Amino acid sequence: MTLGFLPVSDLPLSQTEVSRPAALQMPGGQGLPEDLLRQASRRLAVLCLISACIWAANLLLLNFAYAVVGTVPAERVATYEKWRPVYDLVGIANILVSLGLLWYTRRSRRSARFLLDLALGYEVFTALSVALLDYAEPGPTEGVSWIAVIILLFASMVPSSPRKALVAAFAAASMGPVAAEIWQALGAEVPGFGQALILSIPNYLCAGIAGVIAHIIYRLGGEVRKAREMGSYVLGDLIARVVWARKSRIQEVKTTPCTWSMRESSGVPKCALRK
Repeated sequence: MTLGFLPVSDLPLSQTEVSRPAALQMPGGQGLPEDLLRQASRRLAVLCLISACIWAANLLLLNFAYAVVGTVPAERVATYEKWRPVYDLVGIANILVSLGLLWYTRRSRRSARFLLDLALGYEVFTALSVALLDYAEPGPTEGVSWIAVIILLFASMVPSSPRKALVAAFAAASMGPVAAEIWQALGAEVPGFGQALILSIPNYLCAGIAGVIAHIIYRLGGEVRKAREMGSYVLGDLIARVVWARKSRIQEVKTTPCTWSMRESSGVPKCALRK
């Protein structure tokens, strides 16, 4: 391909280097691009709304379903009535925190990266709330806790750097033993710290998986960023070369002398460039 007199590939690089934007001269960068971070912050708002609805439904269930005789075993009802203020406090606190974070993500002008950092703290807070309900008297039942689901959900829907995601995931997985200690401090008969630690093994396994998920997403985000910057770099380089070629062509036309001649048919003067 030629532009004017010179092929684009033969144009001096020094002539095009000036026209390149500074951001394109240093391609690279790590992590997710800004637009993907903004999308993740919007997903955080959706998670907050869903969480608030779930906690509201759980609060209604505890206050109304437990009041119906025969719906829940009598021992469970007695335990709930004994610790009802704690249950209500946990539910109301989560509803308020979820709605507050939802409002903040919608109204705040802070960067999306800052909002995602807040999401990590929200993950740990939610895990602690679930653990408090799990370890309420008479203690957790068999099966995997919802904490494991929370850990994997945040790792996939609210991405962060692998280090931050791993720290938050293991902190959330550790909320089971922490909740057991809180209940023991309140005087409830619940499993000890060691037993709670064993029961939390599935949570720790999910925390390790969450670190792998965060690493994959972070790496893919870096590849997307590099691909975009490389595309902008090549496009900017091509545009600069085209502009330089056109300027060179115009300058050559201006500086090259010409001879005037008359067309035989029309009598119109014509300028012919000397070669």
